[in-house]
Amino acid sequence: MEKSTVLAHGEAQSELYDIVVDLDGTLIKTDMLVEGLCQLLGHSVPQALGILVSRFRNPERLKEAVFDRVCIDPATLPYNETLLDWLHGEAAKGRHIHLASASPLSVVQPIAEHLGMFTGVLGSTAEVNLKGAAKLAAIRQALGLRDFVYVGDSTADLPIWAEAAGVGTVNAGSAVQRQLAGRPVQQFDFAQNTPRQLLKAMRPHQWVKNVLVFLPLLAAHLWGEIALIGEASLAFVIFSLCASAVYLVNDLLDIEDDRHHHKKRFRPIAAGTLAAGWAAAVAATLMVASLALTLFLVPALLVPLLIYVAATFAYSLRIKALAGMDVVWLAGLYAIRVIGGAVVTGIVISTWLLNFCILIFLSLACAKRCAELVTHLADNREMSSRRGYQVADLQVITAIGVAAGFSAVIVLMIYLQDAATLQLYSEPRLLLLVCVLLLYWQSHLWITVRRNEMHSDPIVFALTERKSQIVGGLMLLSFVASAVV
Repeated sequence: MEKSTVLAHGEAQSELYDIVVDLDGTLIKTDMLVEGLCQLLGHSVPQALGILVSRFRNPERLKEAVFDRVCIDPATLPYNETLLDWLHGEAAKGRHIHLASASPLSVVQPIAEHLGMFTGVLGSTAEVNLKGAAKLAAIRQALGLRDFVYVGDSTADLPIWAEAAGVGTVNAGSAVQRQLAGRPVQQFDFAQNTPRQLLKAMRPHQWVKNVLVFLPLLAAHLWGEIALIGEASLAFVIFSLCASAVYLVNDLLDIEDDRHHHKKRFRPIAAGTLAAGWAAAVAATLMVASLALTLFLVPALLVPLLIYVAATFAYSLRIKALAGMDVVWLAGLYAIRVIGGAVVTGIVISTWLLNFCILIFLSLACAKRCAELVTHLADNREMSSRRGYQVADLQVITAIGVAAGFSAVIVLMIYLQDAATLQLYSEPRLLLLVCVLLLYWQSHLWITVRRNEMHSDPIVFALTERKSQIVGGLMLLSFVASAVV
């Protein structure tokens, strides 16, 4: 059997038949209703929940209500390229190809127009949900008595395959395969929901931010206390699981924006290599796991963790669109990790450490936003509608970030004059080297940002970039030497 031929009951005559292809999970690697709901949640949670509750038992009305409020760009959807190439080839031979979907006709029609190869388009209306037997009836009405080849993906398509002259499937489950056993089937599968894609979406490289839970131990000179290190390590694991859950939710809310971004469009959910429904289920599992570990192993962390969860969701849903407030909020999210580390170890955080953390994290948050603005300026692109910034804001955010970073150094210098500091360190003057190194690193950071050479989160940059690693190592050596000399 040639790759471009779908057999019809054992006979290689399908070139005479029309082709009818499903949309969700077949021609595209996603589900339009799920995408619409995610986009609506990103715009307004109360509105989205209200629509779900009021129209849950009426799929037609639910779809109509969702897509009246959101807009999805057909040009950026993740298409099943294997199937799309085959359809283009068959269309070039003169075959009639029809797009039939349970998604609303108002959504399906623009996709068909974008692809420009369909003879007919069928979609749901406010009265009829075009699924299963209803879709078969619509196909029969459109094609009359003509035989057709049908390409679909789920058990809802079984009634259609039963009357189709040829069968094509996409990522068909075992139930579909059993029902189609004995019939010639052409597969147009694509890789989805693999462990690699899931891990990529969880962004484990961002877990390095959670080493901040160890900062209170370091500042209190208790790095030799194994029990306390164990408690802090549990906090690290819990914050990491929770952070991954939040990243998945954030990517669900930002699907449409990510697809218009030159790099973020390759994220698994935006690219369709991780199904939105699957991502939501994994996010819920990770969140429950982090809360369970907290309740049973480190209950003292519960309040900081709940604050962190609430703050991150508030940031994803609203705060990230508020210019100025977003960087202050991000600084707070970094600080919560430090507070969490202090709570689980029973260490009281000094006012000096808290002030230093807030200022340095504000600087890093501004660096993150400036890096995005510099990239948009270089590419001559406007910022996303889900961000509150314009490229013209670059100078202001740079000034805030530089001021915050150097203010953090000033706080550290004043700390060195405190009477309690002189008692805590054997040779506090060695900490002056930490100040000098931090001044250099802040300068290096901001030069890197303005040169459009920072392509990661600032904390990830600090822990992975060569110069930053060297500076960080020297700072740590100076700190340890000042305590033990």
